[in-house]
Amino acid sequence: MRARFVLPVGLLLLSYTSLPGQTRLSPIATDGRQLKLVPLASVTIPAMSLNGDLAGVRINLGFDMVWIGGGGFVELRALPGPGPYPSATTIAVSAQAPLPAGNYSVRWDFVNVGFASQMGIRSANAPLTTCSLNAWPGYYNVQSCTASISTPDGHLDLSITPTTFGAVMTLKQVTVSRWP
Repeated sequence: MRARFVLPVGLLLLSYTSLPGQTRLSPIATDGRQLKLVPLASVTIPAMSLNGDLAGVRINLGFDMVWIGGGGFVELRALPGPGPYPSATTIAVSAQAPLPAGNYSVRWDFVNVGFASQMGIRSANAPLTTCSLNAWPGYYNVQSCTASISTPDGHLDLSITPTTFGAVMTLKQVTVSRWP
């Protein structure tokens, strides 16, 4: 009967005798203060909504070569095409009017990623970064790609495109945030 309680009591004693740095995670500390960054404004736009409002400025989603499924989902694909780049879906995120100058992030959330895929993220017409997605089929497995930019003139114009031949995934939503 007592053997049942040995392991829980042992773990409890171990947690009290361990070094605090080994058992706790804490936020960033600066000058004795703890900081937690939160966005100044944020909008999450479902894939089929096509636009949202970020602090009074309309944010638009634009699609090139997108497949709309019967259930109302937006599917992205990268198919073999002519030339060195695949013929693929592109999702553009742009502000209809200039935003306040500052730091912004755009996060694309994907579900039902059928194949391991590489995504290319561009700012206007220049490559910005890449993102890798794993093959996790199913609509409850959310994977994200995020890009952060600083814009002195308030123009927001980012796009994402699958660059892996044969890639297929479904866009769930896009979140645009303004950071301090």
